[in-house]
Amino acid sequence: EINPFKRIWCLFEISRLKHLERPFELICSEGSLSQPETGQNRAASTEMLQATCEALWSVSAAKAESSVASDKYQIWAEVANADIKGT
Repeated sequence: EINPFKRIWCLFEISRLKHLERPFELICSEGSLSQPETGQNRAASTEMLQATCEALWSVSAAKAESSVASDKYQIWAEVANADIKGT
């Protein structure tokens, strides 16, 4: 089962990459998902990419988990404020 970005901290890290204009790349046991053709097992890499893309459709900051509830609220506020400010 693939659960990308299930934790709120993962979403925060993606938000920071966007803010810092840094690249993001998903890596799995098969290698880079941005270049599945370079993996050792191209079919497995392509299958993993497809499954990950499907799982990404259900990613939600509202449903993301955190071990400390206050972290979740603080991250929501930080990400929302950054988007409003355009930073």
